[in-house]
Amino acid sequence: MTKAEIKAVLTGALQDGVALYWQFPPSGTGRCLVWGETGPAGGPAADNRPGERGMKGMVELYTTLEEDPLFATVEEALRGARLVFSWESSGYDRDAGLVKHRWRWVSL
Repeated sequence: MTKAEIKAVLTGALQDGVALYWQFPPSGTGRCLVWGETGPAGGPAADNRPGERGMKGMVELYTTLEEDPLFATVEEALRGARLVFSWESSGYDRDAGLVKHRWRWVSL
């Protein structure tokens, strides 16, 4: 799966009032979905050529709600894209003033 395809899947999971790469207002209100690649996935290359190209990355959902319905929507989108993923953590982010949920994903 390409970067553009992964971005399209996550953007498709967004609802009204949620933005991708959104700057938080000072009051810390709203919801935001942030995603990024953290590096290549897969094993070491043979003969200086990678056997497969994959990516690994993360998704973070910032929200005012501890149990936001968008949590399940993000997981459904990742599952629907056939990305291997795991929920990593949930907690309060003091800088944003919002609850943050984080997932890690791998595309092979």
